[in-house]
Amino acid sequence: MLIPEEVAIVTCADYQRECELTSVPVSNIEVDYELQGYRAAELLEAMMNGEDVPPTTVYVPPKPVVTRASSNIDAIDHHETAVIIGYIMRNLHRNSLSVADIIRETGISQGKLYYCFEKHVGQPIAAYISTKRIEKAASLVKNTRMSSAEITEQCGFTDLKHFLRTLKRLTGLKFSEFRDQGIRGS
Repeated sequence: MLIPEEVAIVTCADYQRECELTSVPVSNIEVDYELQGYRAAELLEAMMNGEDVPPTTVYVPPKPVVTRASSNIDAIDHHETAVIIGYIMRNLHRNSLSVADIIRETGISQGKLYYCFEKHVGQPIAAYISTKRIEKAASLVKNTRMSSAEITEQCGFTDLKHFLRTLKRLTGLKFSEFRDQGIRGS
């Protein structure tokens, strides 16, 4: 089965390095150990104070899923389009990613590729790639201390000017505003 085109893989393991080093980086659910500790302490305190503590399961919601390639695909109910998206997501970091690459790797004709993408995704393939690159940049801004130049490289933009122009066009923000928003959003 193709990952993530046909099946997504998400783990509860909290081993960031191992999740990222697999052939398809594995998404994981981040466990909120701090909140679990507080809930356990509350129950223990109640028990120590002689209060009745009903034998029920205490639900502690997880933190958001850390999305990596094993589950990072839009839900598309069309196999060929899902294959195209999977290829794009696995190669988003390449600034040389092109429609010709996608055609060569997927075996889907150019006409069918454009048709499928418009029909099942609702936007041109170039717009989709730009949007996904900016989404990846947002994740890097939020979760790392990378510079704009490093983010440019990681997200597959040809150069910093291209990244900044695309960022402004899609979000209306300058990089400093984008970073500030990403930091506040965490």
